[in-house]
Amino acid sequence: MDEVRRSRVQRLRTVLPLAESMSFTVQAGPFAGLRFPREAVTGSISCPCLPKLLGIYEMECQKFVEQLCSQSYKLVLNIGADEGYYAVGLARRIEYATVVAFETVEKSRSLCRQTAILNRVKDRVHVWPACDVASLASVLKDHAAIICDCEGAELDLLRPELIPALRTADMLIELHEHVVAGLSAEVLSRFSGYA
Repeated sequence: MDEVRRSRVQRLRTVLPLAESMSFTVQAGPFAGLRFPREAVTGSISCPCLPKLLGIYEMECQKFVEQLCSQSYKLVLNIGADEGYYAVGLARRIEYATVVAFETVEKSRSLCRQTAILNRVKDRVHVWPACDVASLASVLKDHAAIICDCEGAELDLLRPELIPALRTADMLIELHEHVVAGLSAEVLSRFSGYA
């Protein structure tokens, strides 16, 4: 048995019973009550489902997520949406927001759509393929919220000189220094003076 398959089988043996005991529902944190499709755990994607279901996923961000949820955004963008944890979670919490979820992996896009259906927000969550400057510029409006985790592509996307609406957006960005050295300093410099 190859290592990838062994890891998946081991995950199913340990995580699946726990996920089932929680009815595939997030137990705590800003997205408590969010439901995942079974396939988020059993499928071939590498979703860190157990931390998400327990409500401890990216705990260092939860304070900022709560701040976003307390606003009345009309538009939320999630770049790197995976199975929809942030996209659908924010749609559930920000009642009138339209959420655009960008995701490069087709399987993850399918799961994001399923998650939106399960959580009764499918009419407000729009799942798009990979984000680029043109697609970001076409959808972004002033005073939107952006959650971004796109493995180093932030350098190409977060360009306020090309997309002026970025200057008014509230953003929670995961920067990947291990992918692109100096990424954090470069992105911060692009937004200095706009806070």
